[in-house]
Amino acid sequence: MPLAIFMVGGVCAFLLFFSLKPERARSIMAAMMLFIALSCLPDIVAIGYGTSYIGESIVLNPYLATCTNILVILLLLYPLEVIKPGWLNHNRILKICWPFLFIILIYYGGCILSGEGIEALTTTSELTAKIHEFNVWGRFIILADILLYSISIVYFLNKYSGDYGDWLDKNYANEDGLGIRWIKRFVYCTLLVIILIIISMLTADSLMVFLSQLSFIIIACLASRRALSQHRAYSADFFSLGMNEADARIQSDIREQTLRDASPSMQHTAIKEKGFDSNMDEFSAQIKEWFETEKPYLKSGFQLSDVGDRIPVCRTYLSRIFNEGFGASFSRVVRDYRLREAENLLLSESGLPVAEIAAICGFANSQTFCRAFSSTHDGLSPGKFRRERGCVRLEVSEI
Repeated sequence: MPLAIFMVGGVCAFLLFFSLKPERARSIMAAMMLFIALSCLPDIVAIGYGTSYIGESIVLNPYLATCTNILVILLLLYPLEVIKPGWLNHNRILKICWPFLFIILIYYGGCILSGEGIEALTTTSELTAKIHEFNVWGRFIILADILLYSISIVYFLNKYSGDYGDWLDKNYANEDGLGIRWIKRFVYCTLLVIILIIISMLTADSLMVFLSQLSFIIIACLASRRALSQHRAYSADFFSLGMNEADARIQSDIREQTLRDASPSMQHTAIKEKGFDSNMDEFSAQIKEWFETEKPYLKSGFQLSDVGDRIPVCRTYLSRIFNEGFGASFSRVVRDYRLREAENLLLSESGLPVAEIAAICGFANSQTFCRAFSSTHDGLSPGKFRRERGCVRLEVSEI
């Protein structure tokens, strides 16, 4: 099994490191997979020499505890980079890692200075008998550190995932490749596996070792596949100044408006902040006319920045145009326009497949289209809507 983990982790790391569109988030995921693979090398060497490998031979193995701690830190860095891109830099990564570095330095340094060394405990009774020794009870501090980092991950996801979803709602018509629900599932599943590892360390149970290793192989494959299709919702340096989204948006708006004002094509039409409110109705009317005549929302990758090419104001003001001028967020307005177009196609093009209608109307896939359609049509699927409304139209035409 260690050899299988080594091979799977190595392949996943290679694919992520050398993806067609490399991003720092993918590099962090690749580093996680590579670390999982390399951490299996001592086990592979031990098996090669015909000895039982480390995970099975030592109760509360400090090597395994240290590797698990590093894994949890990498598990924290990935969602941080996806949800708050640009916030991570060398200094902030060091601040995240310093509790772990301090504990590891104290433990291994204390074992050397005390002359105790690191004993290989083969049974739980031996662990209990030597609990008073530093090299034994110090291992529980490493386990506590793993727990604290795990709590930090859950706290971060719960605190900031709502802001991330709000950003998608205001800026993107489709969430294809941008959603983070899978990241939550990945994190929670990995934390469950880490619990299995801790149980296996405390009990030296071979079944727990096997289950944790098998789970890692499955999770590594699924997470790597999803990480390859994950796209960045913010610019790469959006949160470089801090995690506060309001401040980050202000800085982004300033940079964006500066670029627009400096552009020769926008220089005479750039709108100053003091004149925005008085032009709100005019902007809304321009967008409505654009939507109804040219139907730009049918493009699958349509986003708020595309509207910004038409109305030369920053994202914050564009969001206000939709929220105040249309009475709904950008994604909701675009969805309604797309569904209206889909209704017309369902009734006028009876031979056109639902999946093709979804693609024509700009939806990421037919599943997304069906969910959106059903949620706004009292649970009616597109096919049932076509059958019921088609019959009504037929009866009216016969009269």
